[in-house]
Amino acid sequence: MTAKEKPLLYRGREGKLVSLDATDTKILKAILEDGDASDDFLSKELGIGMSEIKQRRKKLERNAVVNRSYKLDVFAFGWRAGDININVEKGNSEKVAKRVFKANANIKEITLRIDSTSNVAARVYYRDSEELNSIMESIRGMTFVKNAHFSEIIKVVGKRSVGKMSGLFDSRLARQEN
Repeated sequence: MTAKEKPLLYRGREGKLVSLDATDTKILKAILEDGDASDDFLSKELGIGMSEIKQRRKKLERNAVVNRSYKLDVFAFGWRAGDININVEKGNSEKVAKRVFKANANIKEITLRIDSTSNVAARVYYRDSEELNSIMESIRGMTFVKNAHFSEIIKVVGKRSVGKMSGLFDSRLARQEN
């Protein structure tokens, strides 16, 4: 079996190994490039029958290799978005991140970082400056928070799907061969 024929192995739902053959990989690359691609488009674009596309896509979703989701465009409703960067006392980043996330329903994602000025970052959506100020003050008042600052997203200049990542599948295949 050559490298091109060898299936890729990924950890899917609950750590279960999932085998992806060349057809699965073609479908994955296409839907990661365009998450809105319809089954009809994929069938025509990849030269694969519609029923096979549907079966394989369901398998990929069932095994948690990909997730299909819908995104609400909050900007269409006049909302704003930005990032809150929080500097937390050493050893308390995860504890603070969990409290911030639980206390603020408008935070979409919160992450731990290695940075010289902050070690917790949160993507927040808000209606107006008053709401943002309230969120910022609640964060600044939390135990172990040294400082928090905010930057507003005024324009998305470019956006890239994970499917555009260079060598996403190739590097995985090379590691499996060793």
